[in-house]
Amino acid sequence: VKRYDPVYGGNGQHCYNNRRQEKNWLYFVHDDKPHLVYSADPHDVSEFGWDFKFKQRWETKARIDWPWGQIRGGTPPVRMGDEYWTFYHSSVDWAHGGGRRYFMGVLAFEAKPPFNITRYTHKPLLCGSKHDVWAPGKPYVVFPNGAVIRHGEWFVTMGINDMICAFACIPHDDLVKLTQPVL
Repeated sequence: VKRYDPVYGGNGQHCYNNRRQEKNWLYFVHDDKPHLVYSADPHDVSEFGWDFKFKQRWETKARIDWPWGQIRGGTPPVRMGDEYWTFYHSSVDWAHGGGRRYFMGVLAFEAKPPFNITRYTHKPLLCGSKHDVWAPGKPYVVFPNGAVIRHGEWFVTMGINDMICAFACIPHDDLVKLTQPVL
C-alpha cells in the first residue's frame, strides 16, 4: 500500500503542508490515466500520472441554475457512451430546525477534453429529511458516495442524516428525462 498526496488546489506534499481543507474530489480513469474532478462550477478536471503528479488541467464554465447550494462532489464519474455521469450533493442553511439540509442531483459531462458539462437535473433527485433516521442536532443529509450502472439501472449508495447508509435504484432512461441540456 502506498499513500499519495497530490499537490493540487490547497493540498500540499503531505497533510502538514496543506493550505486549506480539501474534500469532495472525484477521481476517475480516462484513456488509462487518472483524472480528477476538482469542482463543478467552474468545471475543473485535471489529468495526473500514475504517480499522481499533475499533468494537465481543463476548466470550463457552464450556466447551471441550482439554487440548493454549491454543487460538490459525490460519486466518481461513470462513463455511459460519450458522457460521464456523477451524482452530486449540495447544501443550504435550513431555517426549519436549524443546521443544514442536503440535496442530491446528477450531472453529465463530455467523455473527452475539455470535459464540458452537458446536462444536469434542474431539481433535486432527493433531499435530506427528518422523516428518515435522524437525531436532534444532526443535519438533514443525503450524500451520494458511489454509483454503478447495470442493465440500464443506476445503483447509487448514500449516507443519510449522518446516521445510516442507503441506496437507490434509478433507471438511466428516467435520469435522461430528468436532465436538461446545459446551454
